[in-house]
Amino acid sequence: MLVNGNPSDGASAMQYGFETPPSGWVAVESSNVEAIRWDPSHELHVRFKNGKGSYYRYLGAGPNVFFDMLRSSSKGRYVAYILRPRYTAVKVG
Repeated sequence: MLVNGNPSDGASAMQYGFETPPSGWVAVESSNVEAIRWDPSHELHVRFKNGKGSYYRYLGAGPNVFFDMLRSSSKGRYVAYILRPRYTAVKVG
């Protein structure tokens, strides 16, 4: 069950094969972003391909943000235009 209902555009989480965001990393198709994961403490974690093992935690991001990013046609643009302006980022590693 998602917090506050379905992802923002009404798409079902089940179309991605899970009811809530999984706890592990999910590989994404992107020239910039390697993988994403959502933490139940309301953080979206983003690992970049050139990050040498580090990743960024976007604080306050709900599960809908995870699914919105999965649906995004450009993960790099999603980071640049949605995540960075709206959420505090903390680099890990």
